[in-house]
Amino acid sequence: MSLSSLLRWNPSVPLDLYVHFTEGGGVGALAQGAPNEARPIQWVVLGKPLHAFSPWVECLSNVIMKGRKLALSYLGIEPAGIHLPFLKQLPTLSTATSEDLALALVGFPGELRYTAKPPWTKLLRVIDIGLLQKVMDRPLLGLKVFTDTSSTTSTAAVVWQVEEQWRCIKMTHHALSVQQLEAAALVLACGLFTTEHLNVVTDSMFVAKLSLAMSRPSVSMSATAAKIEEALYSREGTISVIHINSHDPIKGCFQIGNDKADAAAKGLWTLRDAHQLHKALHIGAKVLAKKCGIPIPDAKHVVAPCPHCQKTPLWSSGVNPRGLQASEVWQTDLTLCQLLKP
Repeated sequence: MSLSSLLRWNPSVPLDLYVHFTEGGGVGALAQGAPNEARPIQWVVLGKPLHAFSPWVECLSNVIMKGRKLALSYLGIEPAGIHLPFLKQLPTLSTATSEDLALALVGFPGELRYTAKPPWTKLLRVIDIGLLQKVMDRPLLGLKVFTDTSSTTSTAAVVWQVEEQWRCIKMTHHALSVQQLEAAALVLACGLFTTEHLNVVTDSMFVAKLSLAMSRPSVSMSATAAKIEEALYSREGTISVIHINSHDPIKGCFQIGNDKADAAAKGLWTLRDAHQLHKALHIGAKVLAKKCGIPIPDAKHVVAPCPHCQKTPLWSSGVNPRGLQASEVWQTDLTLCQLLKP
């Protein structure tokens, strides 16, 4: 604690701890005065978060423990009260079953208070955590979509079935990691059928666990989690995230859909179209990549086996295959005409 902070402290006025949530996590302040005129003495800021999406009770507990420790270390007193940023009835269920909060408040002699935001919170980007639940912890009756990604093509894909046909949307971003692509696939899925409940089937354990954490009031600790949370609350309906194992030999409705999503992410549908287009027109790799929207290396793999587009023969020396196709030796008959004899 700095000298200027100690000069602002008045020993005759009770010390309070204010806790709030920002986009970076939990933030607190040791302050004195009435809530509407509170003067901060020392800020309480947590270190680097360990999780992408942390339960709000865990963040709250960490700020309370650190605030009490700072008050005892530098001022030698406990806070007279801890001001929480929400109504008392909202967190009742969570606080009643939270070991973290119980440990943070053990031996606390003051009282918990529920107040509005002090004036100095205008300096912070304070967020509210009392939002409606958008992620269900179990599947519900509704549509099913399947997500998958490919590190080879840097593509995230979402597929779903309408009657007998499979539909697909996908996005490609070469700067994203595999986990970020998996999260991007979930964001794409959240943009579908926004007014209905959606069952999202994925083989990503990262996305499944992150989504399950979002079924409870929590705070986004990373840009990836923040994007998912924004996509969730832009929907009118809810979602359920179902995790399955990828490439399971036992086929079922979930596994078939996952295979379709895997094929879409790897570009197998597009490569099939590229093979058909090259077989018909024999266009080069660059034009094929542009027309079909595939990487140039993949287009070269399509062109390479074509016998009509080879600069060198595919067969070994000394072998002359006969036939009627291009690059083959045509068999002909010769008739000697005496008049044309040299």
